[in-house]
Amino acid sequence: MSREGPCIQTSEGGVLYPFDPRVEDFNLRLVAHSLARLSRFTGHTRPLLPYTVAQHSVVVSLMCDPADAIRALLHDAGEIAFNDVPYPVKQHPAMAFYREAEDRFLDVVFEAFGLSPGLPAGLKEVDRRVTATEGGVLLGGLNPEVWGDYLALYPPYRQDELDGVRLLPVPADEAFDMFVRRYVAVRLSPGHAPDDVERLFRWHAGPRLPEDERCW
Repeated sequence: MSREGPCIQTSEGGVLYPFDPRVEDFNLRLVAHSLARLSRFTGHTRPLLPYTVAQHSVVVSLMCDPADAIRALLHDAGEIAFNDVPYPVKQHPAMAFYREAEDRFLDVVFEAFGLSPGLPAGLKEVDRRVTATEGGVLLGGLNPEVWGDYLALYPPYRQDELDGVRLLPVPADEAFDMFVRRYVAVRLSPGHAPDDVERLFRWHAGPRLPEDERCW
């Protein structure tokens, strides 16, 4: 069956169709690899190492309701196709098409990992509070012109609430490892439906293009 829209090449040599994703396109290694190389805050963090989406996802997974831990870990998986767009930019009316496409893509990722579609309001709040907390640490403070209204709704976590959660950037390979270990730890913990972790982790090519077809 033909796929709709443009496609991009993945680290595994296969392709993703951002506007026509399929469940069989995804595995844990693919998601972890990409998110461990995407920078948060469009690269404007102060430390030399970038703070990755993978590391952010692990933090959100640690801070949220344990029942949402896997969904939290994957909540930014749409960015493996659409990249990490800053929250204020993403909320602009002109970006409605982006939000809708990313949401559709993310729901297919969730399905691939045995989850129902959508993000609960409580998880969104944790994600946004973690973002404010990270910004305060990694941006050298929060400029009120950017963050004033946001902070009124989503205040940063206090140090005692973080309970040792690490916010300083780690290298990409360590962020990858953190992401995968967190996934496996949650899946193997009581109260979570086990899945075939090896199947979700292994390399796979996904759909490949005919030699005479291009992604653009």
